[in-house]
Amino acid sequence: MPYCATSDIQALITPAMVLQLTDDDKDNSPDSSVIDSRIQMADTIIDSKLAQKHQVPFTVVPSLIKEISSRITAYLLYERKTLGEIPQSIIDMRKMAMDWLDQIAAGEMQLPVSSVSPSTTTWKNQSNKTSDSKMFTDEILESF
Repeated sequence: MPYCATSDIQALITPAMVLQLTDDDKDNSPDSSVIDSRIQMADTIIDSKLAQKHQVPFTVVPSLIKEISSRITAYLLYERKTLGEIPQSIIDMRKMAMDWLDQIAAGEMQLPVSSVSPSTTTWKNQSNKTSDSKMFTDEILESF
């Protein structure tokens, strides 16, 4: 499941700019395969950064992760199409997103607990021994 959608990216860089950056076949429609590939790359970056602290990929996407994915994707769209300089505002958005990822990975910033996927493994301490079924008595153990 992608961490963001085209509409999230359009909220950052306008639908017209998304069209300009992705309409490779000039049909006046954003190319969803271009957008999807950049979202996938952004999500891979996020997963790589957070794999040590969180179970990834996220099954419930925290809003901050959605925002980070949107910002990185916007940058990647500009990077693929822009022959000149990428606007400073887009560079700053990406830098902030990467800083947030670094802070989350370092434990300096926390994702909301309710939106973090719990581990699927549940450990429970169990024993089949009772105090009557000891192999070594207290007397034997004290001799060591």
